[in-house]
Amino acid sequence: MKNFEEYKKDLLELLEGYNQFHQDMAAYLLDTEEDVDYFQREFFANIEDNPLEAIYKLRIKKREDNKMELSEFLTKCRKDKKMALEHLSQEPLNHVDVERLKESDISLSELYSMSMQHKKYTLLSLIRDWNIVKDSRLMKKPITIEEKLMI
Repeated sequence: MKNFEEYKKDLLELLEGYNQFHQDMAAYLLDTEEDVDYFQREFFANIEDNPLEAIYKLRIKKREDNKMELSEFLTKCRKDKKMALEHLSQEPLNHVDVERLKESDISLSELYSMSMQHKKYTLLSLIRDWNIVKDSRLMKKPITIEEKLMI
């Protein structure tokens, strides 16, 4: 009988030939046995399904299951911003992605609020399309100095 790591490896092999972004996303998301089981069910539910659709569904499920509060997110940002952003967005990030947030002039609380409202967006697409999805009535204002320093 295969163990978790063997199942994960087999599923990741399905993605060979796909964009590296999708391979990295799957490797990041397939973190537990439950994640692997969910991916298998979604992928094999319809033999013609695309593995990218199963990755997308798993990411959205993990985003919807994420009950992190703003205060917890800000605390995590103080300790490790990249890890906190990955936890919020359920996607692997690199230092360039974190720099894009700094350059965007979006506060962490604004990002948290928009991310929780628009769970289908990746962090980078949310930043890129900020003005399209932004609804100023839902934003927390004013931003504290402490928060500005964390960005």
